[in-house]
Amino acid sequence: MTLISLLNICSKAPELFESSKVEQKRQLINFLLSNLQLRGKKLEYTLKKPFDVLVDLDYRSNWLGREDSNFK
Repeated sequence: MTLISLLNICSKAPELFESSKVEQKRQLINFLLSNLQLRGKKLEYTLKKPFDVLVDLDYRSNWLGREDSNFK
């Protein structure tokens, strides 16, 4: 249930961010990101857990191998 709630909130993040006041935007950014740095025009950041895992899900699907790999 917690994961489903988290995914629902994440899917609405753009709307929540746009409609929020400055302090709420700061809280949302601090909730999601760490190590924010502006290098020239490029913003660098690190996603906090568990959001970093959600971004890497496609990469992690490679661990599964072929569907029939356990069957001969």
